Amino acid sequence: MYRDQGDYGRAAESYQRVLSRQPNHEPAAFGLASALLGLGRTEPARAAARGKSILSSDRLLFLVARTFFYEGQFDSAGAYVAELVKRFPQSKLVNDGLELAVMTGSGDRAKELARLMLAYETGDGDTVKVRALAEGDDPVAEQAYFLLARFLRREHKPKDALAALDRYRQRFGNSALAPKARLEQAKLYLDDLKDESKYREVLEQLIVEYPGSAYVPIARSLLAETEKPVAPEGIR
Repeated sequence: MYRDQGDYGRAAESYQRVLSRQPNHEPAAFGLASALLGLGRTEPARAAARGKSILSSDRLLFLVARTFFYEGQFDSAGAYVAELVKRFPQSKLVNDGLELAVMTGSGDRAKELARLMLAYETGDGDTVKVRALAEGDDPVAEQAYFLLARFLRREHKPKDALAALDRYRQRFGNSALAPKARLEQAKLYLDDLKDESKYREVLEQLIVEYPGSAYVPIARSLLAETEKPVAPEGIR
């Protein structure tokens, strides 16, 4: 609850109490690392994720990779992405990790994006700078569009976020990440606009438009979830 409310300090204290009793409790380790990241403390976040050899999950490995990326330590970020791919090849986070790895060759632009991504984690950030990065034509520009959509979503501007992702698809329609833009749009329809019909429609468009994409299995899985019968609630 504290973490959801942005009270990362209290969240970290709560997770630490759990870990003092259960040192290898993965959810608490991930929660502590995430809370510390929300405070902008990348090195302690990394230590929390790696503490007592607890790197037992894909999300912990990816979190460590992100901390190195945010610090501009791209070689180390790449090493953890490689470990993620090796140990959890079927993880949904593999695509995200590979996206980080691709950006590491973009020099100062990648470092600027890393700073803005960390700012987003801490509840800060400047959409003007993100928009400026998005004007390029490299992997950083592509990721800047996705980051911009996240900023706009946090500002409760889902339609602007949808428009940013549409603009991305216009500019980078042949990119391997184009179906990801569709996936992000589907989530906006479901979570922000509460339009389940449009959510399913966009997922179906993803499957039809990008049949060979790695995002197709994700879309199929999400569609299958919508088709499961809802269990009736018990009598209160």
